[in-house]
Amino acid sequence: MLAEAFDDVCADERMLYLQAAPPAGAPRVPHGIVVRRLTAADASQLDACGPDGAAAYGPWEGAHALAASGLGWGAFWHGRVQALVCTGFLGRRYEDLIVTPLRDERLWRLTLACLIAHTADVGARGHRAILSYASHDRPGRLLAWNAGLRLEREFVEYGVGLPSGMRQNPA
Repeated sequence: MLAEAFDDVCADERMLYLQAAPPAGAPRVPHGIVVRRLTAADASQLDACGPDGAAAYGPWEGAHALAASGLGWGAFWHGRVQALVCTGFLGRRYEDLIVTPLRDERLWRLTLACLIAHTADVGARGHRAILSYASHDRPGRLLAWNAGLRLEREFVEYGVGLPSGMRQNPA
């Protein structure tokens, strides 16, 4: 039915993880790296992250709003953000997280350190952390597992284009 209603339909198999267990253990953070909660003063550093950072602060309508919210954690090296985890959507019981390993997948242990700190923070607020990954994203799924999130359910997410017949014809 979706294919009949829309010109473009893309299906993405997703896996939803829920905070359910203690983390496997905090990763060793290299000397010089600081993992901490974001503050309003970090907004310019988030802006400097480019498209990777924008994926995290997009729901917040900008880096300044995310930095001031207190709902994000980052790994900093010489004042620059290396990894970022934040709440993307805040509900009454759950917080849907956004995980952004910036620049390089070799920074996943820093991302894990941020995720563990942030999920502990979420729990302290009386909420539960949730996180979803594409079923083919093995590094993301391992990250969730090591942070103590467990598979809750699998689902298919659909992205659609314009309604059928709405495509503009070039003149």
